[in-house]
Amino acid sequence: MTAQMILANGFGVAVASDSASTMTRRRSGARTYETAEKIRPLSDPHRLAVLQCGGVHLLGMPVGVLIDEWKATLGSRLQTVEGYRDNFLTWLGDNLDNWSSPQSRDWAAFESLEWIVEGLSDSIQTHLQEVHETDAHAAVLDELRNANQELESLENHDPRLQDLADAVLGSWGEPGTDGGPSIASLIDHSLGDTPRSPEIDREIHRFIQLSVEGGYGFPSRARTTVTFVGYGQKEMFPSAASVELFGAVGSHVARILLPPVYAEAHGSSCSLILPLAQRDVIDQLLTGLNTPMTAHAADVTVERLGATHVDPERPPEAQLDLIEDLGVVASLRDEMLADQIQVSRERYLEPTYAAVAGMPLGSLAEAAGALIAMQNLALDIRGQLPTVGGNINVGTVTLSAGFDWVSHKGRS
Repeated sequence: MTAQMILANGFGVAVASDSASTMTRRRSGARTYETAEKIRPLSDPHRLAVLQCGGVHLLGMPVGVLIDEWKATLGSRLQTVEGYRDNFLTWLGDNLDNWSSPQSRDWAAFESLEWIVEGLSDSIQTHLQEVHETDAHAAVLDELRNANQELESLENHDPRLQDLADAVLGSWGEPGTDGGPSIASLIDHSLGDTPRSPEIDREIHRFIQLSVEGGYGFPSRARTTVTFVGYGQKEMFPSAASVELFGAVGSHVARILLPPVYAEAHGSSCSLILPLAQRDVIDQLLTGLNTPMTAHAADVTVERLGATHVDPERPPEAQLDLIEDLGVVASLRDEMLADQIQVSRERYLEPTYAAVAGMPLGSLAEAAGALIAMQNLALDIRGQLPTVGGNINVGTVTLSAGFDWVSHKGRS
């Protein structure tokens, strides 16, 4: 995990990141290193920094190394920050075979599917413990249909995967003589203790199809977010464009393109505020809200108000009134949350955006670094795994001079 902060206004951009990198191993547990480089500046003539958080590797190669290799291929400035992101993605697709083979990518994607199906199997087995043996078939069918209904309600993470799904699953259709990936073998292995029927098998295959099409844990569970921030050739105000990377199918790197964030007008200037990765403490400072606690408080309030309406002595003819009353109580939760968000915007966010809009560049850099330090301190106080820590690296990007380090590995 990571904590990163982007603050920007008309003077320029400040970026800050911790340098902790946590590696988790099955036998030795978690270990944190505090020397990771998560900010990668582009040199002149470019006006850009690239931030990396989340997974360290993409198909076995450190993402930071891939960013550095891509940087070396750039010539003149690109038109927009989004253009830099898209150029990087094109480069990744064109160079996949330089660090991974089609066979290794195929197996990596299949292993992620194994994990998905094993999770489904665990859910089914848990459900079966609650039903009689004679009801097992119906219970499995219900569990599968509910899972598929949930997947169908989700937005596809990467639309391109929907186009590739049939070809990928077709290549894994039957057990291969070469020991390659096989959907049939996967189902038999992972769901061997589950009641089976043609109807159940159709739902299982539907579940696999939907998981692959939507990119839900496929083709990789590990996700890396890469954020490009600064200025394109035709941009006078800063912007940021991010992408989540999660494995590859064939020559396509699976990705979620996040909406670009632009500096917006506030008073006589503009401002951009973008926390990345671990951000709960930063969000609480910026918004005045502890989102999980706020939602919990709303849930408890609604639950207790609903309980006051439940009267065992209420006559049957009054049950319709009870149902109507409970519906009104349930709607209060959404109203409470909406009101708090509105108050947060008026009392916290708008003043903060206005303050950021007027800060000199040096103050922006100090603020960005201080916010990362707060997130780090919160983990220490809570006694949590130090997934944020190490030196806090801070840099700036300006339209006239490009990138400059403010503090880097203890240098000031």
